[in-house]
Amino acid sequence: MIDYQLSSIARITGGTLNNNDICIRNICTDSRQESIDTLFIPIKGVHYDGHDFIDSALKNGCTCFISEKNIQSDYPYVLVNNTLSAYNKIAAHYASQMNSMNIAITGSTGKTSLKDLLYDAIESKNKIKTKGNTNNLIGVTQNILRIEKETEFAVLEAGMNQKGELNEISQMIKPHAVIITTINDSHIGMFASFEDLIEAKMEILESMNTSSVLLINGDNRMVLKHIPGHVRYRTFGIGPDNDYHPCSFKLNQDNAELVINGNEYKINIPGSGALQMILALYAFKNEYKDVPVNIEYALKNFSMPHSRLNISQTGDILMIDDTYNASPASMKNALDVLSRFKGRKIAILGDMLELGKQSAELHKEIALYANEKNIDMIWAIGKFSENYIRDYRDRHFNSKDELSDYVSIKLEKNDVILIKGSRGMAMEEIINHLKDM
Repeated sequence: MIDYQLSSIARITGGTLNNNDICIRNICTDSRQESIDTLFIPIKGVHYDGHDFIDSALKNGCTCFISEKNIQSDYPYVLVNNTLSAYNKIAAHYASQMNSMNIAITGSTGKTSLKDLLYDAIESKNKIKTKGNTNNLIGVTQNILRIEKETEFAVLEAGMNQKGELNEISQMIKPHAVIITTINDSHIGMFASFEDLIEAKMEILESMNTSSVLLINGDNRMVLKHIPGHVRYRTFGIGPDNDYHPCSFKLNQDNAELVINGNEYKINIPGSGALQMILALYAFKNEYKDVPVNIEYALKNFSMPHSRLNISQTGDILMIDDTYNASPASMKNALDVLSRFKGRKIAILGDMLELGKQSAELHKEIALYANEKNIDMIWAIGKFSENYIRDYRDRHFNSKDELSDYVSIKLEKNDVILIKGSRGMAMEEIINHLKDM
């Protein structure tokens, strides 16, 4: 529960209070939300400006608002330079008043799954985690404001697609622990180089507690060179050079197993990413011994979030739904999973987006990888997906309708199909078509 005077909000944000002071109990950014004693913060988006909905928010019960525009209003409001920046400053101040241990999880892939797994492993009734994948500047702020006085642990996912974002998020969270799942070429098109991308990821360390230990995937040793010199860190990963690495491991069709320091662990999800999750959790338990962590309980009860390597039977077809998003690394991991099944293996693939000038090359690399893994066919859709095409076994489609019609005709009993593409490709539409067949 928020408990601020609007004059305090003005002080925190560097804004100017207009009209009378007032007490607020809640903050919202959605004008449709019915609210009492609530401050409305209008955010400017790509396709909308929240300032256009101030009147609607007030009609629905909001008692005051923040604005970048000087508005004639009988309602109290705070005039600021930037509403999103003001929102973030409020969250940073609020977080500093709480007593929770804030754990920040970032990385190119695996953030949401590890966040859910770590949350399940922490033995406490007073804990929160990021809702879904609300991990951008707005989402992190919303989740911070869910922390309460009695909250012991906050497991917060942090994402970014440009420089500066993780710096701001770090200033808000002021993390007591940071886990970087992996840094790969996801979103590489948004950066000048891979080194530039790595530097942007390292921004999460800007406001990390100085006594904390960074836990980072060390399989790509190049990444470690970019860790600031003052930061203490420990690595986890498959390679033997990591501080935490498996003595042995096994990847099965629908689960993963590993042994580390005589401890055997199994998680009921497939792929090498599952191993990294176990290792990250093990590293956290060992480095943060004051946190009550039950690895066995978390692994036993864990299930992957929606549309992330979800395996199901649809009629006579086995379907691997990995439609949530796609990057070169996650695409290879999904193809690894597909390759371990018997039957005809078909990858239905959409574009991997935000790869910039490397798009064609990275799509071709995936085709070569699929060939190495003995994937029988690739059926592709999208602008860049023509680069998946290797030989006569592959086919490119111009629309989802065309692809869906082809799938309806060509799928055979006991086929195993993987459906995957970037979020913007909406490959779940293919999943819905298959379920309706």
